[in-house]
Amino acid sequence: MDPCPHPMRRRALFCVLALALASGLWPHPALAGPGHAAQEKAGEIRGRILGRQGDLLSPLANALVDLSMEGERVTLTASEGGEYRAVGLRPGRWRLRALHVGFEEMAVEVQVPPGGTVTLDVELRSRPILLRPITVRGDPVLSPTRSDPAPTREAGEVAMRALEASTGMVEGGLAQVARGLPGNDPADPSDILLMRGSAADLKLVLLDGAPLYTPFHMAGLVESFEPMALGGASLFLGGAPARFDGGLSYILDLKARSPRRDRVRGSVAADLLTGRAMLEGPLGGSSGFLVAGRAIHDLGTPVLGRGSSPYGFGDVLARLEWDAPGGHHAFLTGFWNQEDVLLDLPAMDQAPTLAEDHGPRVDELLALAEEDRARWGNRALSAGLRGEWGETSGELR
Repeated sequence: MDPCPHPMRRRALFCVLALALASGLWPHPALAGPGHAAQEKAGEIRGRILGRQGDLLSPLANALVDLSMEGERVTLTASEGGEYRAVGLRPGRWRLRALHVGFEEMAVEVQVPPGGTVTLDVELRSRPILLRPITVRGDPVLSPTRSDPAPTREAGEVAMRALEASTGMVEGGLAQVARGLPGNDPADPSDILLMRGSAADLKLVLLDGAPLYTPFHMAGLVESFEPMALGGASLFLGGAPARFDGGLSYILDLKARSPRRDRVRGSVAADLLTGRAMLEGPLGGSSGFLVAGRAIHDLGTPVLGRGSSPYGFGDVLARLEWDAPGGHHAFLTGFWNQEDVLLDLPAMDQAPTLAEDHGPRVDELLALAEEDRARWGNRALSAGLRGEWGETSGELR
């Protein structure tokens, strides 16, 4: 029912409402004055993000603070001291979320007054992140050495640079290294020979397990072995493992280097006395080869003002490797070297004089005089297989 059915009454009520609006007695958003504008002034939220681990409470640097309200969103990061500050926030109820790695997330609602500041410190409880276990497996690079290792004070590793820097005779280089090893008395291998009362040379030199009986060369003109073809050297001055037999003064265990299999590589070098060459590369997908050789030449003797060299030398080291299924590894190493020296022996017509001085050995001396040179060398071949069989690791050479 119309409360004002009469036209005059409706007209009078409209006039009253219009007068109220004109005098400001009736609130209306469109006609709001300066007092309403003050109510919409922006506010801010500030505080610190703290983390608790047991009884320890400390600020959380770089904690994430996320503020949201009715489609509006503000995201910021706490400082090194855990402080944060969000300004220019519209008055109203904001939802604040604090996050940090390793701590529980926390969310609270904050009422921001017009033009006001709200101070809020948030405390997060520790929650460690559980990671799945990681298992790391790797194949051994070197041969297994689980059994009977040599005592630390009586055996030492000889760096490859010791072989490179020493003379061809090598004895001086090994003695120098031996003196630097603590706990070795006597330190010089020659002293051990004298103490044992033997004039024989009782050292043992092995290349991949094969013994070499004349490894060191005369006059020191060339290194004992091609350094670029070796992968390791171990010197034992006493207390050597049981797998070694026959060396009393010292044991030098050499290992040939594994060939690189990415591509075929080669190198050639020469000086006034010697020349050397090396070639290595792949042989199929699971095998590789390495061949290194050296020799003395006479090309530089005219420069030196001498005739042909009275000393001759040459050696070859070759190695083949295979990777068999099941993680097994096989190798074959061959070594050949030969040395000779020019002899200055009496001629054949001096046989009667030789017979008087040397007696029964005159035939040997005459044979050397005919050949005019003395020769000696090594022939060595070594093969090996290593791998794992169940829980057992082993090497057969």
